Amino acid sequence: MNVQKLETIETMKNKLTNKYELNIQSFPSAGLPKEKLEWVNNIKKLWITIRKLIKRELIRKKKKEIKHKIELRQEFLNTKSKHMIDKVLDRDSRQILLDRIINTQEDGTTQIITDPIQIKDK
Repeated sequence: MNVQKLETIETMKNKLTNKYELNIQSFPSAGLPKEKLEWVNNIKKLWITIRKLIKRELIRKKKKEIKHKIELRQEFLNTKSKHMIDKVLDRDSRQILLDRIINTQEDGTTQIITDPIQIKDK
């Protein structure tokens, strides 16, 4: 087995050992083929177990997030039900925004008011 593959195996072993607090033995590079095969089989079993643990953890987190979103939606429905129903039905919010007022005077002149304070007063 070449040196680069052994270094990669050692790096992965160290990552797994540190992350999951495992006691993984080093690859028996000078050992018998039977020992090497046994080591590989043990690592495969360990890998499968770790993948199952990660999968369970991801499922647990996803369920927790779904539960949290349901609670938020329920709270939103209780507090702002009209707004939520409008969003669900994809209704447009029809708001009239006045950013200017156009007044036509009695003498025929036109006055345009764009000052927000004056618009608010009228």
